[in-house]
Amino acid sequence: METRDLQYFVAVAEEANFTRAAERLLVAQPHVSQRIREMERVLGRSLFERTSRRVNLTAAGQRLLMLARPLLEQLDSIEGQMGSSTEEVTEDLTVAAIKSLPGVQLSALIHTFRRRHPGVRFILRELTTTTMLDELAAGAIDLAIAQAPEGNRSGLIIDDLARDDFVLIVPLEHRLAHQHTVSMSELGAEVFITLDRGSGTQRTLRTAAKKAGFIPRVMIEVLQLDTVRELVAAGLGVALMPRSKAETAGPAVSVLDMGPPKLARRIVIATPEVGSSPGALAFREIILDAFMRAHNSPAS
Repeated sequence: METRDLQYFVAVAEEANFTRAAERLLVAQPHVSQRIREMERVLGRSLFERTSRRVNLTAAGQRLLMLARPLLEQLDSIEGQMGSSTEEVTEDLTVAAIKSLPGVQLSALIHTFRRRHPGVRFILRELTTTTMLDELAAGAIDLAIAQAPEGNRSGLIIDDLARDDFVLIVPLEHRLAHQHTVSMSELGAEVFITLDRGSGTQRTLRTAAKKAGFIPRVMIEVLQLDTVRELVAAGLGVALMPRSKAETAGPAVSVLDMGPPKLARRIVIATPEVGSSPGALAFREIILDAFMRAHNSPAS
């Protein structure tokens, strides 16, 4: 059992609801449920009584809550005091990142970094994958979380974080809306809405369409996946979207699995081979740890 597990447990106990606890923790709800089940397996007893509307603590859960709260308060106090040490190096940290990450919330990563390194000014930029890596190589940014590039990028250290499948989203009244899966070869006549050129999403769309024997009719390009979904819901076209984003709240659309073959993106973290700042190295460790917990835990 780890500190993060106790944080999940306390949040669920206080919110009496897994979904609200996940929103408070800024993580995916299924991951919270998995970690709680793993805690119950390790402890050998149920911590919650689950109903359709809420969860209630069992007697064992109530005892654990009494122990967990003061322990977490002490840990927060230690982190706060160590983070405010006069030895902390003050610097600017410029990061470019895609917003939809499988199993991990970008805002939670930034929150953890800011709590541990309050003297570092955090600058977040939203760029396409191509621009992210170009600016990282040029020294304009310190770290990037991006879709994996095509080919090698000299001068950069690139590490895999996770795999994120693509799905197709269509309007509710679309001819494909009631299918569970769709292959790219069925989409040659569709109008596509996608992120702008240079994005990993549009690159994936064009590559998959080429393999299926057609050039996609990209009629609308936008900067944000939220806008893509809004336009699809309004009936203006269909779109490839990472599953991690398609399964979040938003305007109503139908979500179809892609395949065969399946389409997926690799999420990577990139830093310069030499000259990384202390802040960039610290944030890199936070990111790697968060993805390891989310995707390699025993309950995942």
